[in-house]
Amino acid sequence: MARRVIALFAATSLAAALLVLAATTPASAGSVPIVVNTTEDTVEAGGVLSLREAVIASADQAGSSTITFDLPNPVNLLSLTRCAGPAETTGDLASSDGSLLLVAGDGITVEQTCPGQRIFTMAGPLVIDGLDLTGGSRTGSTSIGAGGAIQSSSTVDVVSGSILFLNHAETTGGAISAIGAVTVEDSYLWGNTAGEFGGAVHSENGDVELTRSAFESNHAGQLGGAVWTERDVIATNTTISHNVSDQTGGGLGGNDGTTLVHATVVANTAPNGANVYNLDAATSSIVALGDGGQDCLITPAPGASTGANVGDDGSCDFDHPTDQSGAYPHLRPLFPNQVVGSAGVGHRPILPSSAIDLTPGSSCLVPNDQRLVLRPLGAGCDSGSLEQVPAACTPTFSDVSPSHPFFDEICWMAQVQITEGFQNGTFAPSGPVTRQAMSAFIFRLAMSPQRDLPATAPFPDVPLTQDFVVEIAWMADADITGGFNDGTFRPGASVSRQAMAAFMYRVAGEPEFSPSLIPGENTFPDVTASHPFYKEVEWLASEGISEGYSDGTWRPSIAISRQAMAAFLLRLAEGPELAGL
Repeated sequence: MARRVIALFAATSLAAALLVLAATTPASAGSVPIVVNTTEDTVEAGGVLSLREAVIASADQAGSSTITFDLPNPVNLLSLTRCAGPAETTGDLASSDGSLLLVAGDGITVEQTCPGQRIFTMAGPLVIDGLDLTGGSRTGSTSIGAGGAIQSSSTVDVVSGSILFLNHAETTGGAISAIGAVTVEDSYLWGNTAGEFGGAVHSENGDVELTRSAFESNHAGQLGGAVWTERDVIATNTTISHNVSDQTGGGLGGNDGTTLVHATVVANTAPNGANVYNLDAATSSIVALGDGGQDCLITPAPGASTGANVGDDGSCDFDHPTDQSGAYPHLRPLFPNQVVGSAGVGHRPILPSSAIDLTPGSSCLVPNDQRLVLRPLGAGCDSGSLEQVPAACTPTFSDVSPSHPFFDEICWMAQVQITEGFQNGTFAPSGPVTRQAMSAFIFRLAMSPQRDLPATAPFPDVPLTQDFVVEIAWMADADITGGFNDGTFRPGASVSRQAMAAFMYRVAGEPEFSPSLIPGENTFPDVTASHPFYKEVEWLASEGISEGYSDGTWRPSIAISRQAMAAFLLRLAEGPELAGL
């Protein structure tokens, strides 16, 4: 199906969507305006109109309705407080009318305070524009427990310019569940959860189109950490990051197919298809650093990629001549989730990312990025959702000047926020790397996948109150470290160079490698074939990650310095794969 979507890459605007609805939905002609002028969750209050009354009034009108707000300034929060009970059948804003309802919120947040109640329950199509929704929840089986914030028996035609956060559904669609199609544009969905499918969005029988939006830290119990549909998902200029599925499709998936265009799908978590389920087509996108399983699960025959994609583990079949497969993406972390709207909520590439200017010239498939920034900003179009002119390195730490021999490597670590240095503003380049710091560095190299505090301490000397317990537990879960023979981890101990070699080799996925066992053919005189870490050290040398000291030795037992660690991490990141992440 997804190849038909090429014609849809010029994203549908809210106005265009309404024109389509007006042309295709007879009831939408002559939309009736309804104005909300109180934040109180009242019914029949006389002289004022609440949002609940406005929804009731819309159902009483013939045809479509438009709800707007005229509230006392600077009010921007409206709480739903009329919970289900003797006087109320439901705490939802419910409409049994099948006509189109448009709610233009102008940045107002609607908060559901009633336990187990969603915000909108609609029989007909719904459009929301600039309306933030939070606190909705729904319990029950099948469709009863669907849609934490919005449930539509028809379609959710457009969610535009809105933030949907911290909503929950026991079954499907932590924020949105619909029978038909769902369109999300210029919106930000974070922290939503669903017990089964679609941590943020689920459609039972319609396509889901995502445009210029961001999905972060959503969680599904079975399929689609952020988005799941039985039909097709089309994500354009959209960021899907740090979402989790307990089974399949940590980022997103469509049972019929998933199409990515200038999308960034990274650092999502699932045992199967950590980033994407059922990739059908991809152009100018980044799919990398999935946690728990391979980035993509179930891809078609070669040809899914139409070029300029960046991937790191080979599972997405990025085999077009312009693709960069086996490439670490070199992206900055997400901006905090307090950012209004989706603009800027994404991962910006830094040098030496191969995503930068990957499509040469100005013939970009999509002329604007997620923020509506005009492409290209450089010699070509960047892959992923954000176009960026990478900033040159400038001094970050007081003890690392541009003349420092490891300035570029340390600057890179700071730019991708693998390190923030010490509280006094220094980096201490010659100081040793502790085992807890190493865990943090590697965890951040993997873009800090979503992880809860472990249920039990990963090691007896790493209690749940330890500052780096999440990072150390992740290292253990990923089989990057097993601790010492006595069962301890020794977080404050220095990392030896031989232990660092073992960590690097495991981070790279323990690639097939057979060093020479012939005496005298070892690379370093102090690491012979009988050394317990001979294979790992030889692999580092073969990949150009470590060249040893000027006297030819490698010195396996000494502590590795922080500046050397910066160099090793950057060289590892520039290598062919980081499958172990």
